[in-house]
Amino acid sequence: MKVTKSSIFTTFTFLCVFIYFAIFRLFLIPVGDDYFWYGDKGMYLLHHAF
Repeated sequence: MKVTKSSIFTTFTFLCVFIYFAIFRLFLIPVGDDYFWYGDKGMYLLHHAF
């Protein structure tokens, strides 16, 4: 298997983007309608197929 600069750059870019979104996901704060699903109405909708 031949390793080129292009394949190394592509792999490095993918890893950077993947790590960025993984970290972003950990620190994402629920906002807006996200809090709705924690309440009684949200649980009712989830359990009764909307």
